[in-house]
Amino acid sequence: SGCAADTADTDGDGVPNLLEYALGSTPTSARSAILPDSAVTGDFLTLTFTPQVITGLTYTIQASSDLATWSDTPIDAAALTVGDPFTFTDCFSIFTDSPPRRYLRLKVRAQ
Repeated sequence: SGCAADTADTDGDGVPNLLEYALGSTPTSARSAILPDSAVTGDFLTLTFTPQVITGLTYTIQASSDLATWSDTPIDAAALTVGDPFTFTDCFSIFTDSPPRRYLRLKVRAQ
């Protein structure tokens, strides 16, 4: 609860405590945020992140074409290794599928 809650943003950097914990940044330092990185690889949008904690957390990639409706792709914990980057590749081409707009985000939940 309070400033220690999973959804709290103690340092005001826009990243909630649980995400800072999952990605290895410091929730009391706005300069420490380690956010997922998006890129275009070939025709597809990718999202790369490096988990620092796996046990007790669920990682899910969410995709959208309109920022209003999101679809979930849970990530099997066996595919993650602490300290190793994990890259998710979207299944929709940003050049040939309609609509061409795609957005990806990472959702972390405590189990």
